[in-house]
Order: sequence, then structure tokens, then C-alpha cells
Amino acid sequence: RPMPTEPDSQHHSSPETPLSSPTLAEPRPPRLGLEIAGVLSVGGIPHLFNSLYYLLIDYEQTTAGDASAPTRQVSFAVESITHMTSSIPITLVVLWIMRQSREPWSTFGFVKPKPFRAAGIGIAVLLEQNSPVEIEAGVFESGALVRPTSPLDVPMLVVMSVAIATSEQVVITAYLISRFTTHFRSVVPAVIVAVALFASYHMYQGIWGVLGAALFGAVIGTYFAITRNIWPCIAAHILGDVVPYTIAYFDA
Repeated sequence: RPMPTEPDSQHHSSPETPLSSPTLAEPRPPRLGLEIAGVLSVGGIPHLFNSLYYLLIDYEQTTAGDASAPTRQVSFAVESITHMTSSIPITLVVLWIMRQSREPWSTFGFVKPKPFRAAGIGIAVLLEQNSPVEIEAGVFESGALVRPTSPLDVPMLVVMSVAIATSEQVVITAYLISRFTTHFRSVVPAVIVAVALFASYHMYQGIWGVLGAALFGAVIGTYFAITRNIWPCIAAHILGDVVPYTIAYFDA
């Protein structure tokens, strides 16, 4: 009876061994351009057109001499649910695309999370920005979001901010900066293009809103490019939305 052979150690690796991220010298994944276009069509272009829509509303009101916000017939709770039901599917689709790439999650910055460290870095980024609350509060006056009117709207505001911030960071930072770095063979143009797209989402907030978003995106993008850790970026974005919006609600 033949003796059992020893397993070939060259063909077996420990499942606990982490996979390294691909370097810029490695070939691009197949159909990378098509993959990027698909993510932009799902998670990028709709936000851009929404921003243009609210920008045009504000412009038409200004030229007509009407400074009032657009008349809205829905409550904050209803509209916040609308934003959540659009942001969450975007996040899931892009995560699915990441998974289909067969590359390790660390390629896109999904490393082992350290909640306290992520929250601490997020707070530091928020304090470093010193963004005027009026820039964030302008989202209510611009008509992009119905102003909360009830204390029960505050939890909805928090949940909505978490959904939107997570979606934008997954698309802009985790996916696009990673993929643009591979596409351009350089991290600098990758961050620049991603930040420009992120800033364009805030055109309805005026020039200062765009500049504030660009500065925030540049800080977040640079941090991600250096550390390849998406969790502090998500934490900073969530805090950057929740804190000013909540302050604006209580100051109203």
C-alpha cells in the first residue's frame, strides 16, 4: 500500500498570512477603465448632477430676486430616508465590485479597524479644518436638505450623515484613489482627480463650500495615500457632517 506523501509546503500558505497590496509596478487589472467607469456611473455622476441641480435652483432664485429656499413638501425624516436609500445601495455595489476584483481588501484601505484611533484621527482632522458652521448649515438654506424641525429628526440626521459619509468615502477615497493610483501610475494625480470630484459635489454651497470640501478632501486623500487606512477617513467625514449639522439645528 503506497505511503501518504507529505504536503508540498510550496503550495500551501497559512490562511492567516496577510496579502500584500499590489505595487504600482504591477500590471493593471483587466478592464480597469471599464470598472472605473462603472463605479463613476453609479457612485459619482449622480452626485455631480444633484449638485448642479441645486446650484441651478439657487441661481434661478437669485436672478429672480427671491432669496427664499425652494418650497418642499416633504418632512426631514422622509427626505433623510431618501438620501439613505440612495447612499446605502451605492456603498454595497462598490463593495461588491471591490470583492469581484479578487484583490485583498487592504488594497482599498480596509485593514483591521481600530475604532478609538480612527475616531481620534477623525476628530483631529475635523478640528484642523476650522470650517465655518455656516458652510454646512447652508445645505438647509440651499434647499438641498429640508431643515430638521423636531428633536426626533436629530437621530435621523446622524444616521443619514453616517450613510452619506460612508458612501462617499468608499467611492471617492477607498475605490477611486486606489484605482486612479494604479491607472495613472502615480498617487498625486489620483488624489487630485478624486478631490476635484468630491469638491464638485458641493457646488450648491457656493465657492466657499467647494473650497472647504476641496481642503477636506485633500487632507483625507493625502492621509489615505500615506496610510492606506480608510477607517479614519470615514470617521472624519461622519464627524464633519454630524457636528456642524447638529450645531446648525440647535442654533436655528
